[in-house]
Amino acid sequence: MINYALIIFMFAWQPTQNQVVVLCVIAGLWGVSEAIGLTQLTVLYGMLFPETNEAAFANFCLWDATGFVICYILLPHVRVTVGLVILFLMLTFGMCGYMTIKYRWHRKQAIANTDTLVFVP
Repeated sequence: MINYALIIFMFAWQPTQNQVVVLCVIAGLWGVSEAIGLTQLTVLYGMLFPETNEAAFANFCLWDATGFVICYILLPHVRVTVGLVILFLMLTFGMCGYMTIKYRWHRKQAIANTDTLVFVP
């Protein structure tokens, strides 16, 4: 949610030369949000792939690096507002995917737990 608030703020913000502190606060909040998000993703990978942790985390790092490469190639050629729109859409897509995976995993765990219950009449 911090990321959404920061993106919306950056849409409305008109930076000036004497607003370096605001830029530093934005960077700091983005870093905090990134740390929380990466922690949640690594825990999710550990839950989803308990037998193949090494391959799962290697796959995670590969796609993380691929995202950085795409950004470094794409963003110098687009305006800041277009970059923010792309960022907003990718964040929304990622959040929807995260919520879907968490829901499906919890549902699978609930089904597995109900199968192990013993009914005694």
